[in-house]
Amino acid sequence: MANETTAISAPSKISLSDEEKRWLDLHSEIIIGIDQHWYPYEFVDNEGAYSGISADYLSVAEQKLGIKFRIRQTQSWLEAFDLFKQNEIDLLPGIIATESRRKEFLFTTSYFTTPTVIVSNKKGFYASSIDSLSERTVALVKGFAIVEYIQNNKPDINLKLVKSIEEGLSLVDQGKADAYIGAIAGVNSNIIRGDFQQLIISAFTPFDLKVSMAVKDELAPLAPILNKVFESIGNRERTAITNTWLSVKVEKGISFNNIVLWGTPPFLLLSIIVFIIFRLNKGLKAEIIRRKHVEKKLKRQAQHDPLTDLPNRRLFKELAYFSLAKAQRDAEKHAILFIDIDGFKKVNDESGHQSGDILLQQISHRLKNCIRDSDIIARYGGDEFIVLLNNDAHRELSEKVANKIIKVINEPFELGSGTKQVGASIGISTFPDDGKELESLIRLADKAMYIAKSKGKNHYKFHSSLLEKSSF
Repeated sequence: MANETTAISAPSKISLSDEEKRWLDLHSEIIIGIDQHWYPYEFVDNEGAYSGISADYLSVAEQKLGIKFRIRQTQSWLEAFDLFKQNEIDLLPGIIATESRRKEFLFTTSYFTTPTVIVSNKKGFYASSIDSLSERTVALVKGFAIVEYIQNNKPDINLKLVKSIEEGLSLVDQGKADAYIGAIAGVNSNIIRGDFQQLIISAFTPFDLKVSMAVKDELAPLAPILNKVFESIGNRERTAITNTWLSVKVEKGISFNNIVLWGTPPFLLLSIIVFIIFRLNKGLKAEIIRRKHVEKKLKRQAQHDPLTDLPNRRLFKELAYFSLAKAQRDAEKHAILFIDIDGFKKVNDESGHQSGDILLQQISHRLKNCIRDSDIIARYGGDEFIVLLNNDAHRELSEKVANKIIKVINEPFELGSGTKQVGASIGISTFPDDGKELESLIRLADKAMYIAKSKGKNHYKFHSSLLEKSSF
């Protein structure tokens, strides 16, 4: 399975019985069916690689079990599901174990849970809760588990089944459906990608999706084996996977003013009804507060590195896209600084991962003090950091910040294992001189950083200077 899993550390051993080991020896390749468009849970990226949360868990399983998962190419989730039912596919890695499906298929335990949300149109009907959708038309993707949940629990909702999340959101955007319901991260990414500026996430539903893997009956021993893999993945690794893929921007419209529970009751029942209203309203407020707390925590975890608390790669890119768009409009200069810590691996190897983690936390603190409040800094991965200098960042400012970073990183670090010293190599690309696309600017800054490292480390290089030298 072609997938690069950067969020998971080296695999630990899991305890398998002799029978399970023999079974794996006889089944070294498993055919899987996927949803190519269920971003960020599972999807095929622009380079044709299977990616997402499910892909990362399968990658861990490959490492720990010594088997390979091979993708059976299909055009849609429904086609993959049909082939699985016909025993032409061995495993579905991203599926919800609904009541009806459990009667037909064998499932692993759930390895990930995601809330579902309601999407409304700012200029149309506002769905404040699942109950507000009674007799309303709601778009749902055909074959998704949420269809079964709504049919079983809210039969008064009129369903309009569509082929994709994007199609469902388009219907709401065009006023052809009153709302769309789906998993929060998938909804969020499609709203951003489709530039649906009139759509908002207006409420949560009571239906959380517990993502599992489904195994065909002939391969029944695989399910408990995969359960052992999931149990062996610690909370830190699970958080890292989530942190890699989930970046949720929720524009929530819920407020107490939007919630109307009761009309005016008859006078004779006033005392009883007031008491009931008080208890219901108190419980409803508590649920809303709990949901907002969960939402805030989820959003924080999805957008920040758990070790350094800096923005992660995905949040950096989101913020940088907006900043570059503004720079394009206002004809401003920006700069990307790609920073690699020289000597970090030696500290990590000699003093242990705990000292390495403390070092990264201290480095993050020093880096934040080197830039302005308006600039953007993130942990890009491992011992790499990235900075976007905005607000008309000329070459002189880039040089000043780069020199400051190198100076503060060179100062000794007090770790539990003793005093350590590292350095920093920095590559710099500039907008718009080196390019106007974010991915290209990051790639050029990364390239310049490696040149700086190859020239003796502990200094910086502009990408433009590399071009000037190559022209002679």
